[in-house]
Amino acid sequence: MRTTFDQFALQWIEAQEGYMSDLKGDAGGLTIFGIASRWHGAEVARMRAVSKESAREIAAAIYLADYWNKYALDAQPWPMDMVLFDTVVQHGPRTVAALTAPDDTLAPRRLPPWEAILLRRLVHYQTATNRLWQQRTGWINRIADLYTFIAARRGGQS
Repeated sequence: MRTTFDQFALQWIEAQEGYMSDLKGDAGGLTIFGIASRWHGAEVARMRAVSKESAREIAAAIYLADYWNKYALDAQPWPMDMVLFDTVVQHGPRTVAALTAPDDTLAPRRLPPWEAILLRRLVHYQTATNRLWQQRTGWINRIADLYTFIAARRGGQS
């Protein structure tokens, strides 16, 4: 729901991504609020030239248009909308498609669908190629953080 985007999605991204990062070896290059210069070069350059608050607004517009709206996350119930949002931001649409395909061997049907996707992400990381090996710990921690983030906000959400 759009309420989820307004209330939680940006709070989550800022907590996970921080303001600015330029880690050696990060394929995305310089990132501001998780927006990578590799894929959003002009926007990141613009964000560097403005205040932190203005950069946050630019990032919010990108996340809303390129992720939340593009993948119709308003149509998803809470907390599936948050899980899909984080997954597509982190890994892109192809990985989301693979992780949301029914597979009872990785995640039994008795799990809520959003938890099944998080479990599938863990399995995906376990089988990550050497190129992705260094990022695995951070990704696993991100899943734990997301689960905790959702659990803390479940009250009052449908």
